[in-house]
Amino acid sequence: MAIFSDFLAILLAASVVSAINFSEVIPGPGLPSLASLNLTSEALHAMGPIEIPPDYHIGDVNPMSKRDNPTPPACIYYGGALIDRANMLSCVNFLYALGTTPCTLSNSAASGQWCNVGNVALYGLNWNNLPTVSSYCIDVAVAAQWVYNNCNYDNVNQWGGLAYVHGNDDIIANVTRQ
Repeated sequence: MAIFSDFLAILLAASVVSAINFSEVIPGPGLPSLASLNLTSEALHAMGPIEIPPDYHIGDVNPMSKRDNPTPPACIYYGGALIDRANMLSCVNFLYALGTTPCTLSNSAASGQWCNVGNVALYGLNWNNLPTVSSYCIDVAVAAQWVYNNCNYDNVNQWGGLAYVHGNDDIIANVTRQ
């Protein structure tokens, strides 16, 4: 009987795990697929926050509305439309996993999407309107992690935000609701 109850416990645990649905992490145009990195959306959701390097000093921030057109760093309140923190962290972890892969904005593009998942979109902004701007995706992840850490609403939901990419003031990581 003990073997049967152990089996039922394992079966129940497996069905609970398989019932959890993770939003799909969708890489931006030109970035590697999850499969090519041997990653899954589930694995990205399971990873914890990344550490922000001690030399990434961005300054103080106050929450602002999108009408204020804030300069980075800023948390942006979208009038009640909060974003899911777990989904945001999945985008951070995806960009972090890309390491030294370039996250680039070219052809004078004002912005480009690097990741989206669920109701979260992570864009790069060409802050100084240069013909081409590029940084390692791991450095974009640091900026997005800063937004995650500093624009927390209630540990489940999150404001969007803007932060300079680590080591490159020409690119802004913009986390927003999609």
